[in-house]
Amino acid sequence: FRVQLSGTNLLEVFHVHLKCCTDCLGGTCACPQRQSEAEKDATNITIWASSNTIPYVFTGDCNEDEDHRDTPECTLTETYHPITTLVQGGGLVNYEPTTLSGQWKTWSTTSAQNVLDYVLAATNRLSAGTGYVFSSSDWAGNGKYTTEGAGNLSGDSQTASDHYCVQVAYSFPTTVTNFNVTPAGAFSSSGPA
Repeated sequence: FRVQLSGTNLLEVFHVHLKCCTDCLGGTCACPQRQSEAEKDATNITIWASSNTIPYVFTGDCNEDEDHRDTPECTLTETYHPITTLVQGGGLVNYEPTTLSGQWKTWSTTSAQNVLDYVLAATNRLSAGTGYVFSSSDWAGNGKYTTEGAGNLSGDSQTASDHYCVQVAYSFPTTVTNFNVTPAGAFSSSGPA
């Protein structure tokens, strides 16, 4: 979808959710399917970018972690590397937001913690300024968030979702004062892209 920022600033957003898990259902295994989806997404971004000069970002849950500090969901090989495929094929720059405590992981369960969620900017079109991985308990521990009252969750990974929100603020040539989203009714927004 496309966001119209103040004046002529446009931002194209490619949002995906790659195949989850490591199982085989109906003869289709998640790891090869995830790689195939990443290749298709990278190709679609490349085709779109070849005839458009609009800044763009890639966002989504890729269900894979290629960070050398973590354990990948599937074994990384010469033919299996979906994040690298997206970054290189889609003309993207990897950016690592962290929690206020410096943690880079975006997915947390009792058995594993990984980076599965990404906000990647287009090379030479947009640059990330600041960004965070939002965990309510981490922000509360740093005095930036209150867990008091209904609706405020102290344990967002256990209560709301097993993924933490990734927020990144990008630089634009002019000051943003308003925006419109196309298509109008398909998405909701509660923060920066």
